[in-house]
This record gives sequence, C-alpha cells and structure tokens, in this order.
Amino acid sequence: MPKRSLISNLPSRCRDYRDNHGCNSRGFKHIPFSFSRYRRTIYSGFRKLGNVRNTRGQALLSLIFVVVPLTFLVFAPIFYNNQMDIYDKGKARFYAYLDRIQVEGYLTVEDENAMRDEFEMIDCPIVDIDCPRESQGDVRILRNDSVANSLINVKIRCQPEQNGLNIGGLVGAGNPSDYYINLEGSVISERVDP
Repeated sequence: MPKRSLISNLPSRCRDYRDNHGCNSRGFKHIPFSFSRYRRTIYSGFRKLGNVRNTRGQALLSLIFVVVPLTFLVFAPIFYNNQMDIYDKGKARFYAYLDRIQVEGYLTVEDENAMRDEFEMIDCPIVDIDCPRESQGDVRILRNDSVANSLINVKIRCQPEQNGLNIGGLVGAGNPSDYYINLEGSVISERVDP
C-alpha cells in the first residue's frame, strides 16, 4: 500500500486548492483549516504549553520551599560533625596538658607554646588561657594538706577557623564568628617543692 501524504489526507474540497483561489500563497492561506483531528492536536499542544507557562512560577516556588529546608538538612549535620571532631581533638590535647599542669604546678612557658601550636594545627587557635602560668609570673601551686589550696583550675577558650553556616541566622543562630569552644578542668597539684 503506497504511503499517503498530508495533502492526500485532506478532504476533497481542500485537496484541490488550484480550483479554489489559485496557487499563490495568499490563496493557499485562505484554504479552510477544516480537518478537525489535526486542529485538535495542534490546539491541545498549544494549550499544554500555556499550562506549563502558567505553572512555571508555582514550580519555582515549590523548588524554593524544598531547597531551603534541604540545605539545612544536608549542611547542618556536616558542619556539626566537623565542629564535634575539632572539639574532640581539642579536648584530647587539653587533657594531655592538664596532666602536665598537675605535675608542674602551673603551665610552663614551653608547655604553653607547644599547646598553642597543637591547637593551631587542628585549626582551632587558643584565644584565652585562664590558669596559673609561668609566662604571667604566677607562682606554682604546691601540694599540701588542704585539697582546696592544692586545686588548679584550668580554662581554655579557642575559636575554630571554620565558621558555621551564615544562613543559620534565618533560624535564630548566632553569628558564626562568635562561636567558641570552651574547655575546663581541675586537677590537684602533685608538685611538692617549688
């Protein structure tokens, strides 16, 4: 069976356009577009395109409502895990130097410099140290009969270099530059003689 062209599918009154208005382009445009199945297909295609155009704003709004919470759900645990990793590393180093303070009776200059270097290696430089320090001219705390007088309290404040999410302000989080890690501990001095 031979293939039929689009012209051969036209009704007979439209197929012979030479008898209607000649074969110029103006006359051809005047031919009635009366074959309904093609018109219905073309019209429904344009109607679907119009629906897509009208719902584009709704799709964008839906995307925003999905992406913003998804950002928090994905990046907040990553940031939290990173900060907890830094906190664990800092705490391990803090307790190591707390044992040194217990033996020496205060924080020596060598231990203080080494501790600052180690905290900088984990991207969490020390901002403040609150304990008896040799660099400040403090005297050693010696071991005696009174536990209260032999107690050494140590507080370290450090600030991670990796800041948090700036977008956290949308949910009431503070400024990431104000985020600090505070480490505290107390030991009884083992130093007997100055």
